[in-house]
Amino acid sequence: MRQRGLPVALLALAVTGGCAQIRDSIGLSGAGPDSMPVEAPTASAFLGIDRILRAPEAADGRFERVSFPDPPGSGRLLSGDSAIVLDVAGPGVVRRIRIILASRDPHYLRRIALRMYWDGEEDPSVDVPLGDFFGNGFDHRPYSALPMGASNEGFYSYLALPFLRHARIVIANDTGIAVDLLRLDADMQLGIELAVPVATFHAEWRRNLRVRADQRHSVADIEGAGWFVGTTLNAQGYDSTLAFLGGEEHLRIDGRTIRHTKTPNYVSNGEAFAGAFHGVVLRDDQRGRIAAYRWHLPDPIPFHSSLRLDLERPSTDREAADFATVAYWYQTEPHRPLRPLPSPGERKVPKVLIPSAAVYRDDLDLAGTGAGTVRLKIPAPRPDRYEVVVYPEASPGSASPTVGVREQGRPKHTLDVNPPGAEPGDVLPGVVVDTVAVAGHSVELELAAQGGVALPAGIHLRPVRSWTKEWWVVGPWPSDASNETDPSPALDSVWGPELDPDPFQIYRLPTGRFAGWQAADADTLGILSLGAHFSTGDKVSAYAQAFVRSPDDRPATLLIAATEPYQLWVNGQPTLEQRVRNAALANEEEVPTFLRTGWNQVLIKLTDVGKGWRLTLRVADPRREHRWARNPG
Repeated sequence: MRQRGLPVALLALAVTGGCAQIRDSIGLSGAGPDSMPVEAPTASAFLGIDRILRAPEAADGRFERVSFPDPPGSGRLLSGDSAIVLDVAGPGVVRRIRIILASRDPHYLRRIALRMYWDGEEDPSVDVPLGDFFGNGFDHRPYSALPMGASNEGFYSYLALPFLRHARIVIANDTGIAVDLLRLDADMQLGIELAVPVATFHAEWRRNLRVRADQRHSVADIEGAGWFVGTTLNAQGYDSTLAFLGGEEHLRIDGRTIRHTKTPNYVSNGEAFAGAFHGVVLRDDQRGRIAAYRWHLPDPIPFHSSLRLDLERPSTDREAADFATVAYWYQTEPHRPLRPLPSPGERKVPKVLIPSAAVYRDDLDLAGTGAGTVRLKIPAPRPDRYEVVVYPEASPGSASPTVGVREQGRPKHTLDVNPPGAEPGDVLPGVVVDTVAVAGHSVELELAAQGGVALPAGIHLRPVRSWTKEWWVVGPWPSDASNETDPSPALDSVWGPELDPDPFQIYRLPTGRFAGWQAADADTLGILSLGAHFSTGDKVSAYAQAFVRSPDDRPATLLIAATEPYQLWVNGQPTLEQRVRNAALANEEEVPTFLRTGWNQVLIKLTDVGKGWRLTLRVADPRREHRWARNPG
């Protein structure tokens, strides 16, 4: 049975390139434009082995190589210009492309666009920032996956790019300065006999600057028939953690919902390695950044009418995150028009991230205006002590505004909106303009500037946290959980410290050993790590207690953050139970309680289900009237 060249150009090639060919018996030749390009690819087809183990035929065409610039040179590209780096008549398949590029713009990976057009179409089938297309959204970082990767000099791709009549690849320079070096070379099969209908290659960049808890980021929303073959993800958390990855991947194919999986599992479990088809290019726990990829080339996803892929944020994480993804797929034409790329400034990776708990400019409450002044009412989460942090926005040439709390005698602070090197609209580092005790639920600020006031990018009332630093701890007690993530057996069991939490008490453990309270100290960030005192295991629990002094009988608000399920008692009274894991210690839980005059005992049982076994505790204290201690007195 004679083979007919590239099938619907389904898949990308690695090593020798290519994909399995549609045979005449499949019956796609001459099918209409709405037909579904069907083929179940095999491993040998993906590697092109089915083609190289036979003699080439006329239908296989001829090999050609094109280069840009031609004749060879630097390929310098001025700001605002576009270069047609490949322009070829078909039929054919681009088997490999390599791009070498040098730019002095620190944001060039996002501000240089890669566009691809097939068969004379006016709207591109690919419209993606260059860096994100190759999995490098944050910085140029070499890695080696089979379909594509990054070298020290530039980028490569073995994705098969089929076309019937014409192929055009364009690189657009939106950096604001010249690109000093641009080169491309491509290997192609021209004159190849392609099966009809041809599924051409598509890629789309989607970005959501602030995805919050329980929200979804849309990776792909495709109409038509084809094969979904990959995703790259470049995302970062606004509070410098990776807790935002705890959500799920949601996939709908032709109206059917496919069983969900966790986002880290979808992109290689979040481990920092680069595999052939899935892996992590960058994992930065300090800045809360991740760059990862997942290729479906060995397991392509067919769709007949539509495909939608979303990444959902976990409901337990309050941190906002910046999601940028590229979806890669093949489909028959016509395709739904891609989302146009945002302006070059809006594509950049921000140097300054406004914390999730801040009030962003669009949400600022305008309390009043005057001649050259603006009054803003900033909501406070609760009565507490706060630093007022203002995030200015760069505005070269504008007057620097002053800002301060609108109370008699409060200091005023001048904001520099013209720092060297800043571009208009850049969010500038936060400036602490005051520290205030908030007895109610808001703070009023006043901004003033000659010629009018531009609102800041955001304002954050950052709690001044006085942590519980001195603790008693005891344990561990076992849990009979049949599932290591189920905290119920640990929380439902009643052990000695719940009956008598005296710090000088000794308890008999189920193992026959005895355990007594031992002193433990939190670190400088207020984090108490039980794993530093007990051998960790996913089916244990331990207790921690501390004492807080109140000047009188009063309602109070405790704020606890724990990585694991827990129970909390105040003066022997059950006060709170949390049976789900916390995505991040930044997510404090408010615990309304009542403190009596003098010392009050706070007891916590914390399970260990594999998330770090850590906690923080404090009391909302606007006037700094409370004191924590290990030993009351």
